Amino acid sequence: MGAPLLPWRQVGAEDRQGAKDAYFAHVAAFNGKIEELARQHERDAEQVAQRRRRVNAHAEVRLPWLSAVFMYEGNTFHSVTIV
Repeated sequence: MGAPLLPWRQVGAEDRQGAKDAYFAHVAAFNGKIEELARQHERDAEQVAQRRRRVNAHAEVRLPWLSAVFMYEGNTFHSVTIV
């Protein structure tokens, strides 16, 4: 048969194939989890980018108003920087 696994049992081709099948099933499940995490990361990154675009668009709309407020009647603030 094959090399002894235990003194009373031999490792055969079926044992090897069963171990390979179990290993590859484990690897496939692990890779599936990694791929799902990567997809979730991409979705989260896109949500962050969308929020950043909305915030920047809002800041561009509000910048003239904020500038007018801080320039009003000699206020010590002379400019506003939105980051």
